[in-house]
Amino acid sequence: LIVKFADDTTNTGFISNNDETMYREEVANIDQWCDKNDLEWNVPKTKEMIIDFRRNEDPPPPLVVKGEVVERVDLFRFLGLMVSNKLTWEEQCDALLKKARQRIYFLNKLKSFHVNKGTLLTFYRALIESVVSQSITVWFTRANQADLYKLNRVIDNASKVIGCELPSLYDLYIQRIAKKTQKILKDDYHPAKKYFLKLKSGFRFRCFKGNQRFVNSCYPSAVKVFNGTSTRMCPL
Repeated sequence: LIVKFADDTTNTGFISNNDETMYREEVANIDQWCDKNDLEWNVPKTKEMIIDFRRNEDPPPPLVVKGEVVERVDLFRFLGLMVSNKLTWEEQCDALLKKARQRIYFLNKLKSFHVNKGTLLTFYRALIESVVSQSITVWFTRANQADLYKLNRVIDNASKVIGCELPSLYDLYIQRIAKKTQKILKDDYHPAKKYFLKLKSGFRFRCFKGNQRFVNSCYPSAVKVFNGTSTRMCPL
Protein backbone atom coordinates (compact mmCIF):
# COMPACT_ATOMS: atom_id res chain seq x y z
CA LEU A 1 0.00 0.00 0.00
CA ILE A 2 1.48 3.33 -1.09
CA VAL A 3 0.15 6.40 0.71
CA LYS A 4 0.92 9.93 -0.52
CA PHE A 5 0.44 13.05 1.55
CA ALA A 6 0.81 16.66 0.36
CA ASP A 7 0.96 19.42 2.99
CA ASP A 8 1.35 23.20 2.92
CA THR A 9 0.26 23.44 -0.70
CA THR A 10 -0.43 27.07 -1.58
CA ASN A 11 -1.90 28.66 -4.67
CA THR A 12 -1.47 32.40 -5.19
CA GLY A 13 -3.25 34.41 -7.83
CA PHE A 14 -2.88 38.06 -8.80
CA ILE A 15 -6.29 39.47 -9.74
CA SER A 16 -6.41 42.53 -11.99
CA ASN A 17 -9.52 44.46 -13.05
CA ASN A 18 -11.64 42.11 -10.93
CA ASP A 19 -10.98 39.29 -13.39
CA GLU A 20 -10.58 36.08 -11.37
CA THR A 21 -10.64 33.72 -14.34
CA MET A 22 -7.00 32.64 -14.20
CA TYR A 23 -7.08 32.23 -10.42
CA ARG A 24 -10.16 30.01 -10.46
CA GLU A 25 -8.82 28.01 -13.40
CA GLU A 26 -5.65 27.34 -11.44
CA VAL A 27 -7.71 26.09 -8.48
CA ALA A 28 -9.60 23.82 -10.88
CA ASN A 29 -6.27 22.53 -12.23
CA ILE A 30 -5.14 21.63 -8.72
CA ASP A 31 -8.44 19.81 -8.17
CA GLN A 32 -7.98 17.82 -11.37
CA TRP A 33 -4.37 17.04 -10.46
CA CYS A 34 -5.48 15.66 -7.08
CA ASP A 35 -8.04 13.42 -8.74
CA LYS A 36 -5.50 12.21 -11.28
CA ASN A 37 -2.91 11.42 -8.61
CA ASP A 38 -5.33 9.77 -6.16
CA LEU A 39 -5.14 12.59 -3.60
CA GLU A 40 -8.21 13.58 -1.64
CA TRP A 41 -8.62 17.34 -1.27
CA ASN A 42 -9.50 18.15 2.35
CA VAL A 43 -11.78 21.10 1.65
CA PRO A 44 -12.78 21.81 5.31
CA LYS A 45 -9.08 22.42 6.12
CA THR A 46 -8.54 24.60 3.05
CA LYS A 47 -8.48 28.36 3.65
CA GLU A 48 -8.69 31.32 1.31
CA MET A 49 -7.28 34.75 2.09
CA ILE A 50 -7.87 37.91 0.07
CA ILE A 51 -5.26 40.67 0.30
CA ASP A 52 -6.90 43.83 -0.98
CA PHE A 53 -5.98 47.35 0.13
CA ARG A 54 -8.74 49.06 -1.81
CA ARG A 55 -11.57 50.65 0.16
CA ASN A 56 -15.30 50.01 -0.08
CA GLU A 57 -14.88 47.14 -2.51
CA ASP A 58 -17.39 44.30 -2.48
CA PRO A 59 -15.78 40.94 -1.65
CA PRO A 60 -15.51 38.50 -4.57
CA PRO A 61 -17.83 35.49 -4.73
CA PRO A 62 -16.82 32.52 -2.57
CA LEU A 63 -14.48 29.83 -3.83
CA VAL A 64 -16.21 26.47 -4.28
CA VAL A 65 -14.29 23.18 -4.45
CA LYS A 66 -16.10 19.87 -4.93
CA GLY A 67 -19.39 21.52 -4.05
CA GLU A 68 -18.08 22.91 -0.75
CA VAL A 69 -17.44 26.58 0.00
CA VAL A 70 -13.84 27.26 1.05
CA GLU A 71 -13.58 29.19 4.32
CA ARG A 72 -12.32 32.76 3.90
CA VAL A 73 -10.03 33.97 6.70
CA ASP A 74 -8.28 37.18 7.73
CA LEU A 75 -5.34 35.41 9.42
CA PHE A 76 -3.62 32.06 9.04
CA ARG A 77 -0.36 30.36 9.91
CA PHE A 78 1.89 29.66 6.93
CA LEU A 79 5.19 27.85 7.54
CA GLY A 80 5.19 29.09 11.13
CA LEU A 81 4.43 32.69 10.13
CA MET A 82 1.18 34.40 11.14
CA VAL A 83 0.06 36.15 7.93
CA SER A 84 -2.81 38.65 8.00
CA ASN A 85 -4.82 39.92 5.06
CA LYS A 86 -3.55 43.46 5.77
CA LEU A 87 0.09 42.28 5.90
CA THR A 88 0.52 43.60 9.42
CA TRP A 89 2.53 41.66 11.97
CA GLU A 90 0.95 42.28 15.39
CA GLU A 91 -0.27 38.68 15.66
CA GLN A 92 3.12 37.32 14.61
CA CYS A 93 4.97 39.45 17.18
CA ASP A 94 2.46 38.54 19.90
CA ALA A 95 2.95 34.83 19.21
CA LEU A 96 6.75 35.16 19.32
CA LEU A 97 6.59 37.27 22.48
CA LYS A 98 4.41 34.75 24.30
CA LYS A 99 6.69 31.84 23.41
CA ALA A 100 9.89 33.74 24.28
CA ARG A 101 8.56 34.85 27.69
CA GLN A 102 7.73 31.24 28.56
CA ARG A 103 11.30 30.22 27.82
CA ILE A 104 12.79 33.03 29.88
CA TYR A 105 11.32 31.19 32.88
CA PHE A 106 13.48 28.14 32.14
CA LEU A 107 16.53 30.36 31.64
CA ASN A 108 15.97 31.73 35.14
CA LYS A 109 15.62 28.19 36.46
CA LEU A 110 18.95 27.20 34.96
CA LYS A 111 20.50 30.30 36.52
CA SER A 112 19.14 29.28 39.93
CA PHE A 113 20.93 25.94 39.55
CA HIS A 114 24.23 27.85 39.09
CA VAL A 115 24.69 26.69 35.51
CA ASN A 116 27.76 28.27 33.89
CA LYS A 117 27.47 31.25 31.55
CA GLY A 118 28.42 29.26 28.44
CA THR A 119 25.54 26.83 28.94
CA LEU A 120 23.10 29.68 29.62
CA LEU A 121 24.22 31.38 26.42
CA THR A 122 23.79 28.19 24.42
CA PHE A 123 20.29 27.73 25.87
CA TYR A 124 19.41 31.33 25.02
CA ARG A 125 20.59 31.10 21.41
CA ALA A 126 18.91 27.77 20.79
CA LEU A 127 15.56 28.35 22.48
CA ILE A 128 15.00 32.10 22.88
CA GLU A 129 16.97 33.95 20.21
CA SER A 130 15.73 31.46 17.61
CA VAL A 131 12.16 32.35 18.62
CA VAL A 132 12.36 36.17 18.69
CA SER A 133 14.18 36.16 15.34
CA GLN A 134 11.94 33.63 13.59
CA SER A 135 11.28 34.89 10.03
CA ILE A 136 12.67 38.26 11.12
CA THR A 137 13.66 39.21 7.56
CA VAL A 138 9.97 39.16 6.63
CA TRP A 139 8.32 41.11 9.44
CA PHE A 140 10.95 43.32 11.10
CA THR A 141 10.68 46.38 8.83
CA ARG A 142 6.86 46.30 8.98
CA ALA A 143 6.44 45.65 12.73
CA ASN A 144 5.29 48.53 14.91
CA GLN A 145 7.59 50.07 17.51
CA ALA A 146 5.55 48.81 20.48
CA ASP A 147 6.00 45.17 19.41
CA LEU A 148 9.72 45.65 18.72
CA TYR A 149 10.13 47.21 22.16
CA LYS A 150 8.47 44.23 23.88
CA LEU A 151 10.64 41.73 22.02
CA ASN A 152 13.78 43.72 22.85
CA ARG A 153 12.73 43.67 26.51
CA VAL A 154 12.88 39.87 26.39
CA ILE A 155 16.43 40.09 25.05
CA ASP A 156 17.36 42.61 27.78
CA ASN A 157 15.96 40.32 30.48
CA ALA A 158 17.93 37.39 29.11
CA SER A 159 21.06 39.56 29.02
CA LYS A 160 20.67 40.36 32.73
CA VAL A 161 20.16 36.68 33.61
CA ILE A 162 23.18 35.48 31.62
CA GLY A 163 25.38 38.41 32.58
CA CYS A 164 26.55 39.47 29.13
CA GLU A 165 25.44 41.75 26.32
CA LEU A 166 23.28 40.10 23.66
CA PRO A 167 22.53 41.23 20.08
CA SER A 168 19.45 43.43 19.86
CA LEU A 169 16.56 42.64 17.55
CA TYR A 170 17.93 45.15 15.02
CA ASP A 171 21.36 43.50 15.13
CA LEU A 172 19.78 40.10 14.53
CA TYR A 173 17.81 41.51 11.60
CA ILE A 174 20.94 43.01 10.01
CA GLN A 175 22.81 39.71 10.41
CA ARG A 176 20.02 37.63 8.89
CA ILE A 177 19.20 39.98 6.01
CA ALA A 178 22.89 40.32 5.10
CA LYS A 179 23.29 36.54 5.08
CA LYS A 180 20.17 36.14 2.96
CA THR A 181 21.37 38.81 0.53
CA GLN A 182 24.71 37.09 0.03
CA LYS A 183 22.92 33.80 -0.62
CA ILE A 184 20.72 35.41 -3.28
CA LEU A 185 23.67 37.11 -4.97
CA LYS A 186 25.53 33.81 -5.27
CA ASP A 187 22.58 32.07 -6.92
CA ASP A 188 21.93 33.21 -10.50
CA TYR A 189 18.69 31.24 -10.57
CA HIS A 190 17.20 32.66 -7.38
CA PRO A 191 13.78 34.22 -8.17
CA ALA A 192 14.63 37.28 -6.02
CA LYS A 193 17.80 38.05 -7.98
CA LYS A 194 15.79 40.49 -10.12
CA TYR A 195 15.50 42.86 -7.15
CA PHE A 196 19.28 43.33 -6.95
CA LEU A 197 20.23 45.52 -9.91
CA LYS A 198 23.78 46.85 -9.80
CA LEU A 199 24.59 50.50 -10.35
CA LYS A 200 27.47 51.47 -12.63
CA SER A 201 29.87 51.48 -9.70
CA GLY A 202 29.32 47.75 -9.22
CA PHE A 203 29.39 48.20 -5.44
CA ARG A 204 25.80 49.26 -4.77
CA PHE A 205 22.34 48.27 -5.91
CA ARG A 206 19.49 50.39 -7.21
CA CYS A 207 17.07 51.32 -4.43
CA PHE A 208 13.32 51.08 -4.85
CA LYS A 209 10.81 53.90 -4.85
CA GLY A 210 7.03 54.01 -4.87
CA ASN A 211 4.54 52.30 -2.59
CA GLN A 212 5.87 52.47 0.96
CA ARG A 213 4.44 49.07 1.80
CA PHE A 214 6.59 47.51 -0.92
CA VAL A 215 9.65 49.68 -0.21
CA ASN A 216 9.66 48.47 3.40
CA SER A 217 9.17 44.82 2.47
CA CYS A 218 11.85 42.14 2.55
CA TYR A 219 13.87 42.49 -0.65
CA PRO A 220 13.84 46.31 -1.04
CA SER A 221 14.92 46.47 2.61
CA ALA A 222 17.69 43.97 1.88
CA VAL A 223 18.94 46.27 -0.88
CA LYS A 224 19.02 49.23 1.54
CA VAL A 225 20.89 47.17 4.14
CA PHE A 226 23.41 45.97 1.57
CA ASN A 227 24.03 49.50 0.30
CA GLY A 228 24.43 50.77 3.86
CA THR A 229 26.95 48.06 4.80
CA SER A 230 28.64 47.57 1.45
CA THR A 231 32.02 48.60 2.83
CA ARG A 232 31.90 45.56 5.12
CA MET A 233 30.49 43.12 2.55
CA CYS A 234 32.26 41.75 -0.52
CA PRO A 235 30.44 42.76 -3.71
CA LEU A 236 29.98 39.89 -6.15
